[in-house]
Amino acid sequence: MAQAASGPQAAGAAARRIDLAELAEHALAIADDRGWNGVALREVAKRAGLSLAALYRHCPSKWALIRAYARRIDDQVADSIEPEDLEEPARDRLFEVLMNRFDALGDHKPAIRSILDCTLRDPGQAFGGYTQLRRSMTRMLEAADISTSGVRGELRINGLGGVYLLALRTWLDDDSADLSKTMAALDGYLRRVERPAEVLEGRERARDVVRDAVKDSPVGRGLSRMVTAGGGDDASGPVIEGAATEVPDPPGADPRDDGAGGGGPLDDPRRGPGSAAVH
Repeated sequence: MAQAASGPQAAGAAARRIDLAELAEHALAIADDRGWNGVALREVAKRAGLSLAALYRHCPSKWALIRAYARRIDDQVADSIEPEDLEEPARDRLFEVLMNRFDALGDHKPAIRSILDCTLRDPGQAFGGYTQLRRSMTRMLEAADISTSGVRGELRINGLGGVYLLALRTWLDDDSADLSKTMAALDGYLRRVERPAEVLEGRERARDVVRDAVKDSPVGRGLSRMVTAGGGDDASGPVIEGAATEVPDPPGADPRDDGAGGGGPLDDPRRGPGSAAVH
């Protein structure tokens, strides 16, 4: 009959069964009450029924627990996506993915707030947090069936990371049962980056995006009111593009100058005809 393993072999087997994500749950439960700075690995080991030496073999620091917890959240979000969700437009897929992430994080909101505060005060930890953020945003894009390869992939990862952090600020203060404030904020942030992303993908012209941005700006709306007050037919916004109108020459202008040669306001006579002055 084979004898049960004992001594160092048994200790090694026990160490191999350590689940860092489960240990992270213990750490976050402590941080919910005391903040992240109040978490000690010795207490985490005690709650998990482990010796500190056994914990250290797989977990050299508290941030190793955070990375394990983030990976578990990434897996939960990926598993929550249904095949029919991938038939929706890209913005709707990303909205679903990030809201699922916020739902998964909901059990430890005080701890996450404390972790973010500690990260912002420590540049070294902030770099580690940024690295983990990129990993998680890569997983979120892939869960939404959006490519993360190449230059465009890098832009998507960084862009989604910015959207997520902005929405996370709202989520931390959102006390509504259905996270309605978070949903509204996330939808707004995704809409802001949608059209620039369309330009990067080559599906929309940059000039059209700029034109509409001007049209919707306070200056654009003011021009629209001026056009409407003056009897214009188009009350929907300012005239961005239109037919050229003839402008009379100012007094003293040379009627023979058709603009092809020098003499214009951007021409410097010291640099010869047709050369633009740069100031």
